Amino acid sequence: MPPLGYFFPRDITYFCLPFYHHFSARPYHARTVRQDWDVKRLREDLAAALIRSEIRVDPELPANQEQIQQLLFRLADDVFCHRVSESPVHGMA
Repeated sequence: MPPLGYFFPRDITYFCLPFYHHFSARPYHARTVRQDWDVKRLREDLAAALIRSEIRVDPELPANQEQIQQLLFRLADDVFCHRVSESPVHGMA
């Protein structure tokens, strides 16, 4: 159990635990980028930095097409990137 005084955001999810654990009580800054992303290419280009992914396969789509729901990258020691389906990309450092 963490010591008293730690800040825990209400939106903690298992998916983002590596990010929350890394920063725990330390300050961080977030940036949101709104633009069209080729998420499959993003996943391929940054494969070495990918630490979590959530992908759905829908048998009703052609060839069981996969749908990328979330991606979490660790781009550098103190830099994370979180992409959520149909949402902008969030960067935290």
